[in-house]
Amino acid sequence: YDFGAFEVGGALLLTLDNSRFQVSYEQVEFLRAQLLRWLPTVLILHVPLSVSESLRPFNGYALCGDPAWGEATDRSWRDERRARWPRE
Repeated sequence: YDFGAFEVGGALLLTLDNSRFQVSYEQVEFLRAQLLRWLPTVLILHVPLSVSESLRPFNGYALCGDPAWGEATDRSWRDERRARWPRE
């Protein structure tokens, strides 16, 4: 999984590749270390993080970290040219 940090005009831009609908341990450790720099920070992600049901604007699409994510909600596997999420 990829991640990166860039300083622009006194702000910290953090990038995390969560395109597989998960964040790795290494990414979390990287994020934690970067946030401890105490700079104004913008987090850039591929997939929006999960939010509560009432804030979910994505018409039923599961978000990163969503407990509902799995085989039943994996609608984009063909478009992304990857294997379908496994059945539980």
